[in-house]
Amino acid sequence: MPTVLPELDEMLRGGGDEAAWLDLLGRRDAENRWNLARRQRTTIDAVAEGVRDRSWLAERLLVLGRALRRTSATAPAETALTLCQPEFAGLLREPPPRGGLTIAWGQRAIHPTDLGAVLRVASPSNLPIWYATRAGDGVLPGAGWRVEEGDLPLLLVISNGEGDSLRACLGSATMVAACLFLPEAEKHP
Repeated sequence: MPTVLPELDEMLRGGGDEAAWLDLLGRRDAENRWNLARRQRTTIDAVAEGVRDRSWLAERLLVLGRALRRTSATAPAETALTLCQPEFAGLLREPPPRGGLTIAWGQRAIHPTDLGAVLRVASPSNLPIWYATRAGDGVLPGAGWRVEEGDLPLLLVISNGEGDSLRACLGSATMVAACLFLPEAEKHP
């Protein structure tokens, strides 16, 4: 019955048999399950649109996904990364200081942004923050990033892994968090 997200996702896309629909409608938490499935579908659609014709991003998201699956069960429930940009304030249940977006260890977030935006990044752990763009990847040289032509999509990753590349760092990590910034034009409802 529709207790797992893949079944609910199929129902969202117009599938699912009558028994699955009846089971969902008979549950007290049907609305919560449905909303969770909708959010997951929106994320899947945004990632799919983001990686279209961008093999470099697909490869990095694959490596990131493996690291998140491997580390999320043991990740501490603490903030790994805070992104300060005024428009993020409306996306949060509890606004963090200065209207930023917080990402906990073991989480990946996706957000639209546009050229000229200044992303200010802070981490309470003082670990290096990696970036990945079409031009390559490396350690973020400062506490911010001005989004310029060719920078989007932009992947920011924080990890306690070691290595001289993002792939190596994620391969040895026990804690990972990330945010994928997509062009505003690719924003999904």
